[in-house]
Amino acid sequence: MKALKNVSLSCANLSIKSLKFLTDIKTLELIRCNLRDISSLEHLARLEILSLRYSSFDEFPKELGALTELRLLDLRDCSRLKRIPSNVISRFSQLEELYVDDYFDEREDEETSTEGSNASLSELNSLSNLVVLFLKIKAKCLSGHLGFICNKLLRYDICVNSTGSEFYRVSESRKRALTVKDFTIDRCSNLSMSFVTEVASKVQDLQEVYIFFSIVYQDFLESVAFVF
Repeated sequence: MKALKNVSLSCANLSIKSLKFLTDIKTLELIRCNLRDISSLEHLARLEILSLRYSSFDEFPKELGALTELRLLDLRDCSRLKRIPSNVISRFSQLEELYVDDYFDEREDEETSTEGSNASLSELNSLSNLVVLFLKIKAKCLSGHLGFICNKLLRYDICVNSTGSEFYRVSESRKRALTVKDFTIDRCSNLSMSFVTEVASKVQDLQEVYIFFSIVYQDFLESVAFVF
């Protein structure tokens, strides 16, 4: 069993502890699985691809920061997942592809993190090898650094204020796309507005922009007119 390199399971009620002896595993896909505690995955030190899409677990534990060989991490559509501890994602220095839903705090940097706080979006700045980013996030959690991150990506899809999955699930078909839902005075702060403008105006290879708004900002529309 130790010689296994790739494991893919779906629709299983699984104890992760049963996998900790597969120390040579490179790829682990657990799709639509009931996993409960996933902290035992820290023992899979050679893991490069980890997909937990649609699976059920409460927390992405800090112990998984030990998976420093990860190249791909997929946490989309994990409905029970509410928290990724701060300073965990930033430890994945080899990460090339990140697929993640709305698990970020409003903090602007890692220095303001406290015990029990969620990851900050600014942690993505530490991922120097990141080339693919699929992200769903609330406007209030946007970071001014994300425009810089997008400039070095080969492919990305960023969904802002999307409460459902109607846009996010078609993201594989896009190359470089930005979706903003409910773009209003009440729900978008100055920070989020400047972020959207920054991404739309500075990222030269941006291919698609979807804006769903109820109040028109003339300055904003002028700045991104080239994408409509």
